[in-house]
Amino acid sequence: MNDYTEDNLVEQPAIKIFQDQLGYSFINGFNEKFTGQLDLSDEKQPQGGKRGAKAV
Repeated sequence: MNDYTEDNLVEQPAIKIFQDQLGYSFINGFNEKFTGQLDLSDEKQPQGGKRGAKAV
């Protein structure tokens, strides 16, 4: 497998910065199906958790 991919060089380092330095949660929404409702909402986060979970 090629190590020089957009995922390895751009996406994963960016996700790590958002998690480690900025305190964001990571949710992989790649396989989410559109149901008319936002399934990646903060309402699924436990009380007291960080707001602003980002889908990547």
